[in-house]
Amino acid sequence: NSVFTHRFTGACLDAPHWCIVTEYCPKGSLEDILENDQIKLDNMMRYSLLHDLVKGLYFLHNSEIRSHGRLKSSNCVVDSRFVLKVTDFGLHGLHAMEENTVDDIGEHAFYKKQLWTAPELLRNPNPPPMGTQKGDIYSFAIILHESGGSGETIAQNNGQIYTKTAFYKGIMVAIKKLNIDQKKYPKVDLSRAQLMELKKMKDLQHDHITR
Repeated sequence: NSVFTHRFTGACLDAPHWCIVTEYCPKGSLEDILENDQIKLDNMMRYSLLHDLVKGLYFLHNSEIRSHGRLKSSNCVVDSRFVLKVTDFGLHGLHAMEENTVDDIGEHAFYKKQLWTAPELLRNPNPPPMGTQKGDIYSFAIILHESGGSGETIAQNNGQIYTKTAFYKGIMVAIKKLNIDQKKYPKVDLSRAQLMELKKMKDLQHDHITR
């Protein structure tokens, strides 16, 4: 267990009513918070949530679990004290039973859920069900980008506004074509160090402004 991972309590495996019981986090997911116009996050709060995410991911990567495999903003939940906890890890057997084709869940959900998946995993016809640590770092980078501004994406080209489904589909096709050297993906401990440097810069900026 870690303060920054979501506590798993139990599961019901009586088909067809599969469910799991976990710690209650009343603030919802990071995705919910980023898309909620009523919640105003300043830079320090965004940093704090991302720092919690790095610490949770660092814990997973150095545990027997080794990798998350499904990291995305909807799999980061926030408790009543605004502590972010990584969730939905270590359940690869249960996820293997899910219906995940376009016909099963529809185009919108199918393409959206793959936005956080690394290109090398999208191209792999048989990706490892538990994912990879490098794939988790790619997913973290997408979450970092999400946290930099509004969670609402507007896709336009020559004045035409695309539907979100078409946008997600187009992005997934583009990501598959990316040729990124996996050796250049940073490790989670490096990401943690970079966030600490970011905090130092923000602290210096705050001191300069308040003087």
